[in-house]
This record gives sequence, structure tokens and C-alpha cells, in this order.
Amino acid sequence: MGPLRPLLAVALAALLLALPALPATAQDDDEPAPPELTDTVTIHDIDEGAHPTVTLTVEPPVGLFGTELAAEDFSVAEDGEDREVGLAESERTDLEVVLTIDTSTSMGEEGRMPALLEAAEAFVSRMPPGTAVGVVRFDSAAEVVTAPTDDHDAVREALAGLAPRGRTALYDAVPASLETLADDGAEQAIVLFADGEDNNSAISREDAVDALEDADATMHVIELFTDRYEPDALEALAGAGGGLLAATDDTDELSALYDAVASALLQRYDLVYDSEAAGETEVVVAVEAGEVSAEEAVTLALPEPPPEPAAEPEEDEAVAAPALSSRVLDAPLLSTGAWLWVGAGLVGLALAFAVALLLLPTDAVRVRLGDRTAALAAAGAAGGEQRTGRLAGAAERA
Repeated sequence: MGPLRPLLAVALAALLLALPALPATAQDDDEPAPPELTDTVTIHDIDEGAHPTVTLTVEPPVGLFGTELAAEDFSVAEDGEDREVGLAESERTDLEVVLTIDTSTSMGEEGRMPALLEAAEAFVSRMPPGTAVGVVRFDSAAEVVTAPTDDHDAVREALAGLAPRGRTALYDAVPASLETLADDGAEQAIVLFADGEDNNSAISREDAVDALEDADATMHVIELFTDRYEPDALEALAGAGGGLLAATDDTDELSALYDAVASALLQRYDLVYDSEAAGETEVVVAVEAGEVSAEEAVTLALPEPPPEPAAEPEEDEAVAAPALSSRVLDAPLLSTGAWLWVGAGLVGLALAFAVALLLLPTDAVRVRLGDRTAALAAAGAAGGEQRTGRLAGAAERA
């Protein structure tokens, strides 16, 4: 049974206001009256993964089945503080349903079987494409007619082949229905119809109740009042399965009952709000539309907000400067290898400077070189005069 779904025990007269009340002759004075409608909001799922954004998937009360609701019809409060709510209708894409049907001999009386099959086929038509639907019958024994399938035409054919026979193994139908459900994470539901008491099961009522309490599936029970119906047993099954218990004594109203159960399975709303709470928080979801109002409370363990980052201290410039200077002084300017290269470079510069000094003449050297140049020039001039004189004498002798 789903952990968030409470029992909604209803009689058809209270469940569907449009239908007439049950006649007083439907049951004897010493028989217990059908349980009254309990209006409540059912919380199916809670998503706090994007906290502070929280999403609650809820089902409205039975009095609002089939009514289109708006955001203003809902309210959410955290520890008494109202929160602004956004609304989206939740699409059902993960649903698996088993129709568990009483096919005992008594279903052949008063047109019960044709009315039941018409209601069940209309229920299948309301299921969205892709929804897996199966059929289990029970009479002298419980039998899986068709395992859950998304081929709805095959389901209708299976329903059309049902016929009354044998006794009533009501309790045996519970484990047979649970076993045909797949363990694939889909939301699972059993819709059980019965018109009388168990008289042929191999297991007890307690065994059937225990099986439902240990299961993840929800069981909704539809009951037809007869002189053989067993209200305590069916109420116990609906209570253990966390589902609806709806009853009528009129076969013409079975379609409306199945339609109400279909609405219970399909009508979901996602309520989205921004949380301002942390830790253990009581969240109250309420809905009010027309003359119907209902609420449900749940305690959530909301995540604590992450700690705010510590502010970086503002450094005083007068104090920070010495610290920076100290770090600069402490750090080595050059490595040992670099110092060697610097030393070698300085030595090379010194040698080059010394060689340059040796190659450049001093003033005294420049004087002596100048005197020598003048003497060579004078000697050249004298030699030229002598050559000129010799040439002239040779010409005269000639």
C-alpha cells in the first residue's frame, strides 16, 4: 500500500451527488450502514530535490472528482505560514491496473454481469494510452484472464468472455491480483468488484489483508449490495489497500462507480511552491471548490540551507604593505645558476675593457707619431728636389 494514501471509504450516495440516495430497503436494520464519505486530499508524491522549490503531487477529494481545479482552489502552508502555489495537472504515464471481477453464479442474477461488463469496458476506455490493464476473475478459484497489457482491445475481449459460474473465492483473488502486477516502478492499483461474501478461498481474510499491507499496490473496492454481501470483509480489504470503498444496490450505477475510481486514479495535480522552511516542517495542503473543502497534513524533513560563504576581511593598506615587502625580501631574487652567469658576464666585460685600453694610443704616442710623420714628409721633399736637379743636369749634358 502506498505510504501517503489514507483510506477513503465511501458509499455511492455520498460519492456522487448526482446519483439518487440508496433506498431504505437496500439492507436490513441490523446490517451495518455503508461508511460515509471522508473528504481528504491525498498526497501521492513529494519532490524536494530542487529545494527550496518543492513539488507535491496530490489527488483531490472524491467530492471533486471530474471537476477541473485551478491554482486558487489550493493552498499550502508551512508551519502555519501560507506559501504562494503554482499548479500543473500531472500526466499519468506510469499506471498499471488490474480489474479483479467476481464471476460467481450470483452474478448471473438480475442483469448484474452485463451491467458490470459495460462499466468495466468504459473504465478501460478512460485509461490513457500506454496504461497497462489486466483482468483477474474469481469464482470457485481465482484465475488470471490476461496479464496487464497496454493492448486495450485485448483487455475488452477478455472482459467480453467472462460468464458467471461457481462459488466465490474472494480472498484468493487478492494474491492472484498482486502477483500479476509487474515490478517496474509504475503506480499499481487493483479495482475489485464483488457482490457477496467469500465462501471458497484457500486463504483467510487476515492472509489477504496482510498481503495488501505488504504490497505497494492500492486496492479500490466496488461493492454491489445483495443479501449475501459482506461489508466488513470488503472494508477491511479497502482499508489494507488504502483505496476507495464504494457501494450501491443498483446495477445501473456501476458505471458511475467505475468512473469515480478512474478519476481517483487519473486526476492528479502538481502543486509547486518555494519553501522558506528547513528541518522538520508540517506542510498542510488544502483545497476548496464549491461546497467541498478538504485538507491533508504531512511532516517533511526539508534540507537545511547551505551555509553562507564567510566575507573576506578588508585589509588595511598600511598593515598590508610591510607584509608584502617581507614576502618580497624573503624570496630569492636569482637562483645559483643565474648568479654564475652574471659573474661570468662581469669578468668578460672587464677583460674587454682592458684590451680596449691597450689598443687605444696615449697622447705621448700620438706626439711621437706626429713628429715622425713630419720628418718623413721633409725628407720626401728634399729627395724630390735632388731628383729634379739630377734630371735637369742630364738634360743640359745632352
